Amino acid sequence: MSGLKNKVQVAMGNLMPDSTLAHQMGEQQKPVGDEE
Repeated sequence: MSGLKNKVQVAMGNLMPDSTLAHQMGEQQKPVGDEE
């Protein structure tokens, strides 16, 4: 079960265009609690 989330992200990364991946990574890296 360890690393399952990472494996799913890698699998999805192989299927999605770069622009979509860039958007998702930006969402993941936003600070928590940033309500703006």
